[in-house]
Amino acid sequence: GTRIGQDKATYLSLIYDSGNWATSGTSQTFDLTDFTFSGGSPITQVEFIGSSATVSEGVGTFELEFTIVNEDAAATSFDVVLTVGDNADIDGYITETVTFPGGSTADQVVELTITDDALFESDETLTFEIQNVTGGSSAVAGSNNSFDLTITNNDVPPTIALPYSEDFSNCGTAQWVPFDENASNSWTCASGAYTMNGFPNTDDIDWLISNFSIDFDLTSNENIAVTTSEQFGDDINDVGEFELRYSTDYAGFGDPTTATWTALAFDPNNTSTGFGTSADSVTIVDASGITGTAYLAFFYDAAAGSGPEEWNITEIIIQEGALPTSVEFVATSATVAEDSVSYDLEFSITNEDAT
Repeated sequence: GTRIGQDKATYLSLIYDSGNWATSGTSQTFDLTDFTFSGGSPITQVEFIGSSATVSEGVGTFELEFTIVNEDAAATSFDVVLTVGDNADIDGYITETVTFPGGSTADQVVELTITDDALFESDETLTFEIQNVTGGSSAVAGSNNSFDLTITNNDVPPTIALPYSEDFSNCGTAQWVPFDENASNSWTCASGAYTMNGFPNTDDIDWLISNFSIDFDLTSNENIAVTTSEQFGDDINDVGEFELRYSTDYAGFGDPTTATWTALAFDPNNTSTGFGTSADSVTIVDASGITGTAYLAFFYDAAAGSGPEEWNITEIIIQEGALPTSVEFVATSATVAEDSVSYDLEFSITNEDAT
């Protein structure tokens, strides 16, 4: 006779029931004429269309979009909740309720107003979730129940006054931003240094850009002292391998390749060609030829040399006029035998002057 199942488990049990099979010779066939299945209504599901997006702070508005599967005669409603991020970035957003009318498959939207403030800040990611789903046919949130919206900054970094110094002792406050133009490696900051090593990629191209500009028309005789160390590669600074550049038309954020950059005369000490980082050395760069307001950037191209080299930037000083002269011991301690005839205390000088 007719069998009626109400769910998958019952459906399978009916299939496995030999009474629902008819014998024909030595084989068994499923008796379709005597078996029917009537399941319950499929579950209604609602979810985001897409899982992430990136917009500029100045875009104005952005729409979160939603879709429904297995709509029902009864309406389906849910809340769109901001779970991560500051609602001040989206005009004080508060939880909104979205409703799919009964029987409707038309996509629904929630329009967000993006706050375009005048604050220079890092990019911010907001996370939204579907919560409190009701109605429909036992409605639930689908697998795509969260959405990440990244809002990129469109405000220009500040212009700083000289002198400026940075020793990267606190990476969180260091005003330098990495940009990865090609391949997977990038400039990374650890306490005391910003480091770039393209290995094992031979095509890494990476930038480290000042998160500030300098009005060079306000000062004169500017110079930049860059303390570096390195290892691997060769002992030649090939053209384009590791450069210090400036730009007067960079927007202050985003892709630096859209701007015009000029290389300064920068030839840092390059002595370690294998394992073992070289000693720190200071390179003085003449920046007096820069006019107008400019950004600075360190440019690294692994393909320009004889293989990926590691460069560490441990200090940057930018100032007007000559750098201060300093003297110090070469070493901090030594041990000698009592019967030593003599011992030389050694001193070094940095930024020596004509006087």
